[in-house]
Amino acid sequence: MRDYIEERALEIGEYIINEYQHSYVKHYSKQRLPNHVQCILDEFYNIGEIPSFTQKLATMRGYELSCMIIVQSFSQLKEKYDKAWEDIVSNCDSVVFLGSSALDTDKYISDLLGQTTVRVASTSESKGQSTSNSTSWSVQGRELLNSAEIARMDNANCIVRIRGFHPFLMPKYNCAEHPNFKYSGDSNDAYRINMNFLDRYYTCT
Repeated sequence: MRDYIEERALEIGEYIINEYQHSYVKHYSKQRLPNHVQCILDEFYNIGEIPSFTQKLATMRGYELSCMIIVQSFSQLKEKYDKAWEDIVSNCDSVVFLGSSALDTDKYISDLLGQTTVRVASTSESKGQSTSNSTSWSVQGRELLNSAEIARMDNANCIVRIRGFHPFLMPKYNCAEHPNFKYSGDSNDAYRINMNFLDRYYTCT
């Protein structure tokens, strides 16, 4: 059943993106779609490689489309999309990091956050007929958070980076508190996705 749902998820994902882009060209000419459509691609690694996804991601903004890509680590993107994985990340204006134990992911997030400056104090002591001490200060650059610090990040927090803004640390949002949580499959079994749901609402031809 899991393989069936994964295959259908890949089929549905490609179908939705293609259909909305086709509707834009056919019905709206050079205008945007009247309502923004966001495709939430959870477990992105498990749904397989979407053909020409990099090109779709780079152009869909003009159609009033967007994608939320959710992966466990950057190594999953590298495995599925080889050298194109960095293009996928660069086409995402917002990155939300929830935590990871993968070294390459922690290092990438550290590089993504950039550097800051810190004041460093150096003390020296000279001894002779009398002892004297001196302190000097210098400014040095360091990672805003290094990979080890990111790996130790409190699980209750996340890092958010939005293009054009400084990154910030914030508490994770509890999705169960969202007013629309009652419409999700986690809250109501009537909305849970299964084979019958896919066959009824997402039959792709």
